[in-house]
Amino acid sequence: MRKNWWKVTLYCVVASVIAFELEVRFLLNFAIVTTEEGYVTSDPTRELIVYGAVFVAIVLIGGLVFFRRMTRREIAMSACVLAVINVVSGLLVNGASGTLAVIYAYLSEWDSFLAVLFYRLGLGTWLSALIQWLLTPFIFVPFGRREGK
Repeated sequence: MRKNWWKVTLYCVVASVIAFELEVRFLLNFAIVTTEEGYVTSDPTRELIVYGAVFVAIVLIGGLVFFRRMTRREIAMSACVLAVINVVSGLLVNGASGTLAVIYAYLSEWDSFLAVLFYRLGLGTWLSALIQWLLTPFIFVPFGRREGK
């Protein structure tokens, strides 16, 4: 196996930084609405659409462009590294506020769609966090090539 253990982690961190900047500076403007009373607020459905579109774009670009030449096993091993980093950093940042929380959000924004979706579906905070931290990195595995080819 080649030394690809870092690729999924690096891709997801770079994608997170780009997604965070896009969402904050441009895309979430789509979610801002003015109510009949004149209040400015954000529409939860529009927010979910923005996060979902960014998530799908990140998964498709990663899977079809960056991970196509890797085997499924290599992607899974690299995803394991990211899953461990997710759990450790998520537990360290749990309950934090301020700069540390913003840095964590900045570096892990790529899968925030799932956090918002799980919250809206009523899953518990810890269950949704564990699913997001442990399983999401493996979403790229089906894009890899089979071992024998």
